Amino acid sequence: MLGILFYAYGAPQSIDDVPAYFEHIIGRTPPAPMMENVTQQFKHLQTADPITLYAPRIAEALETVLNQDGANTVRVYNAYKHTAPFTDDAIQAARADGCTELLTLTVNPIYSASGGGSFHEEVAEKVTDMPVIPLKNYYEAASIVEMYARRVKAAYNFLPREATKKVFYTVHSQIVDQERNAPYVAAFEAFAKLVSEKAGVPDFEAVYRSGRKGWLDPDVKEAIRRDTAAGFDGFVTCELLSIVPDMESFFEIGRDCKVLCDELQVAFVQSEFIGDSFDGIMALANEIKQLHYAKI
Repeated sequence: MLGILFYAYGAPQSIDDVPAYFEHIIGRTPPAPMMENVTQQFKHLQTADPITLYAPRIAEALETVLNQDGANTVRVYNAYKHTAPFTDDAIQAARADGCTELLTLTVNPIYSASGGGSFHEEVAEKVTDMPVIPLKNYYEAASIVEMYARRVKAAYNFLPREATKKVFYTVHSQIVDQERNAPYVAAFEAFAKLVSEKAGVPDFEAVYRSGRKGWLDPDVKEAIRRDTAAGFDGFVTCELLSIVPDMESFFEIGRDCKVLCDELQVAFVQSEFIGDSFDGIMALANEIKQLHYAKI
């Protein structure tokens, strides 16, 4: 039986869980003002945490689709870095259910050694009694590119027809380290190019969010300011690091960019996240089947 471990950053089940969640992320008890600010951000979502909503539904949908032919049994387990069920919990559940091999999958189409990518190595180190198959850099698959391009094109077309338009693709910034950054930046820029070519978007750029001094740039908001001055008056943002929004990306390439574009009096549309959409599930299931060949 194949067990799929589907990894995401964390899924607080209640607003009451947010302090412990954030404390786990930073490794210490945060100052009260910082914690209050983080809690307020979660409240501003006006929904449950997006990862908490999407990740279990994606796991359930993948399990349903991958078991449709009845030839093999597949189980999909959620695994989180900063909330339960943790990686060890997911591995233990897979073993208890009788899985004989594991496939590791993250919410990140782009492999990042400092981010979700470490999950693949973590599982491979902990599980030595059965095969472990990592699904890395699935952004390269035609079906994945197609579903992103469909969303970018819809957002791009929704801008005013007469606008001079540009698409900004984003990922989380990282501390500048040329050797360490190189694979991450190359994958990000390649993904952005593939999506734009498929969507027929002529003007686009790979930029960053959540950065600070000494981190990869340009920042998406700085890029919007720069290109507004250059004559563009319609912008689309599209996050490529994760198929589901987290709190940072939810605000940074959505609300924050909208506020800035209103200030600059230019048009703005955010490209939809993949989430648990039908085409997203089918594309992921297809890539799992391709990786696992005829076994499922």
